Amino acid sequence: MIISREQDASRLFLCSSNPAGYSTIISPLQTEFFYIYAQNLFIMKKNFTNTFPAIVTFLLCSLSAIAQWTEIPIPIGASMPGGMKLLNGNVYTSYYSGFRVKCIRTSDYIHWSQIAELPATSSFGTSRVIPDGQHLYLFAFNRTQQTASAWKSTNEGQNWQLVNLPSPRPGLFTPVGDVLLAASDLAVQRIVNGSATWNITLTTPQRIWDMKRLDERVSTVSFTLEGKHPNEVAKQLGDAGFYVWDGHYYALAVVERLGLLDKGGMIRVGAAHYNTLAEIESFGEALQKIAGG
Repeated sequence: MIISREQDASRLFLCSSNPAGYSTIISPLQTEFFYIYAQNLFIMKKNFTNTFPAIVTFLLCSLSAIAQWTEIPIPIGASMPGGMKLLNGNVYTSYYSGFRVKCIRTSDYIHWSQIAELPATSSFGTSRVIPDGQHLYLFAFNRTQQTASAWKSTNEGQNWQLVNLPSPRPGLFTPVGDVLLAASDLAVQRIVNGSATWNITLTTPQRIWDMKRLDERVSTVSFTLEGKHPNEVAKQLGDAGFYVWDGHYYALAVVERLGLLDKGGMIRVGAAHYNTLAEIESFGEALQKIAGG
């Protein structure tokens, strides 16, 4: 369960996401309520003034009888992937609908109105409404297809302007005053509002997500050594300076089907882009020494 919050001068808004869907609730400030941490391991009673607990997991119904919480109806069913944001007393959220991203708003916390229906490059993904001062941004992203789009509104959603995004398409996007920041798996980039050029401020190690480039990825390898228990092999490799795994590493059904579950599973090793050929050769030599020992 994931909790996000928004608040204005007199109200606290909470958005709770869980396997059953999303719900949004509103409560007055200066109220007393319970919150449940670590799945009911303990319950703490707190008087809320201006600080909300940093880590909170709870069921909405556990608050309803304590703090006069009122549920805001969600008009699009159980799923509200866009979360919730607050601007000038209005609650905003967004969601995918086919190859469209829709943004809706409520000011009375009962009735919703659609303020945007914008074309998306994917039929599904995640979307977010991002307030920045008196501006609204709408960001939509699909990690599988590596597509993203963003729009900006300067009049609380009456009109929207497409935002130029950098390449590769970012999975994170946030405005900071006159600056826009965008982060992908490869780089963090920034642009000054009104400029046409994004500048790279930070590069990150390259990761291959594109389904068409899977042959470029380095896979993990699982194996056993005859007459050697996987745990003992892993310990000896660790002593030689190589970090490996042993056991079933959550591939329980596969290891069981191979008849290895009662024998300690397998040893698993994986190389990465920063490993050298010399390190791989050294690993092979260490493995041969263990096998012959």
